[in-house]
Amino acid sequence: MAVSITISISDAEDDVGELGSLFEAIVEDDDLRVVRKQLVSGVPDPDVLGAEDIIKLVVESAPLMGAVTACVTHWLSTRRTKFTLKIGDNSISVNGKVSEDLVRQALEKVSAEQKQLEGASQEPGDAAPPQ
Repeated sequence: MAVSITISISDAEDDVGELGSLFEAIVEDDDLRVVRKQLVSGVPDPDVLGAEDIIKLVVESAPLMGAVTACVTHWLSTRRTKFTLKIGDNSISVNGKVSEDLVRQALEKVSAEQKQLEGASQEPGDAAPPQ
């Protein structure tokens, strides 16, 4: 099952620059070359000047989720500024070092929420017949 993940950054001195740096780290990570990834402008927010840029990832296996966790955690270890990293609806305040556990928990929550949504939208008769 594929999991769609959105990542954004706010409250940094340069949100767009920080997000671009994270996207570059994801693109350059050999373990993530098969992950579908895209840097896009989000929907304009009335409370924010302009639109919020986001990273969209489509992850299709548990090992790739681990690779995303490792990549994001490593990238965070290189940051020295304060900002908020948002993975799905989960926010992580960054001010120095962030543990891999926090990143993993946020990614697991996105995955679990997506599974719940897919399960709720599937009607009992929608299941494929056994082969």
